[in-house]
Amino acid sequence: DMNQRKILLLICLAVVLSASFFVVSSRRTPKDTGRLKVVTTVWPVYVLARPVVAEKTDIYNLTSQLADPHNFAIKPEMVSLLASADVLIKNGAGLETWVDGLLESVGNKKLKIIDLSQGIQVLMDKQNLADPHIWLDPVLAGESVKKIGDSLAELTGDQEYQVNALAYGASLASLSRDISEKFIPFKQREYIAQHPAFIYFARR
Repeated sequence: DMNQRKILLLICLAVVLSASFFVVSSRRTPKDTGRLKVVTTVWPVYVLARPVVAEKTDIYNLTSQLADPHNFAIKPEMVSLLASADVLIKNGAGLETWVDGLLESVGNKKLKIIDLSQGIQVLMDKQNLADPHIWLDPVLAGESVKKIGDSLAELTGDQEYQVNALAYGASLASLSRDISEKFIPFKQREYIAQHPAFIYFARR
């Protein structure tokens, strides 16, 4: 029925966090524009960062949109991209187990790293392993957006990053309220997921 369709739509929105608005390739060929160069590790982090950096900053994503962040082959262009980057934004919480080795091989001493999981209480799954899927909670996603805005503003002295983060955070807060309202009838129900990634979303 119509209510079920609305609920399904809200789930999709929470999972992709409005990724459909950013159809421009995140892996276009880097050019030396003289602007701040920001690199994200995985697609969900790119989706959180893209509205914050807007059009005044060059932003690239290391992995493809459908890549498995747990298991993929590191490519030479990733090394080249990080070697010239100013900022790396990662999810953290054990999601990108490959990134430390990659950074060591790159040796970019000026690279500032923003770890979105720092300061967040990371939940544990049934195997007592850290669940890194923090972006599936709209509230935590909003905190991540604020962290990106604050970090870039501190680095550059440009407050526009914080303004952008505030606007994007407001839309995520609205999404969170909408989800909470629509899911009230399902508070005490069990669910089946294809991937153990929805602890944060279910808690919210």
